[in-house]
Amino acid sequence: MAAGALAVLAVAAVFLMRTPPPAAAPVPGPPPAAPAPPRAAAAALPSRNVFAYADEAPAALEPDAGADLPEMPAVGAAAPDPGPAAEVRLVGLVRRAGRVKAAVWIRGEIVVLGPGESAENYTVVSVTEDAGVRLRWPDGSERVLEPPAS
Repeated sequence: MAAGALAVLAVAAVFLMRTPPPAAAPVPGPPPAAPAPPRAAAAALPSRNVFAYADEAPAALEPDAGADLPEMPAVGAAAPDPGPAAEVRLVGLVRRAGRVKAAVWIRGEIVVLGPGESAENYTVVSVTEDAGVRLRWPDGSERVLEPPAS
């Protein structure tokens, strides 16, 4: 049996020597370049105002079209002082626990205050639905803020 096994090994060795080695796997490279997209035609400008209906006549530009507009302040110019009333406004009246309180906007914040209560050194003196809100300012003066028109 040894001679038969030796013959099989010899045939296998001859077969392996005559068979070329397997080809090496190709090394992946950069993907092939995508074909260039077709050149788009130049964008055509619309022949009419796309925001106006087609049956409207085009508006003619007049040289004095903006003559009635207010003049803009120069860059860097100081803004006009809006006055003390600009930092405080009456937003509305609120009824809480049977009492009427004022919703007051003070320097960007809304607070709800009743008579005798204060915020940011502004004190509510009185609140009435008809006459508005009497407010004592930080300088001691008193002013009446009327409810906003509804």
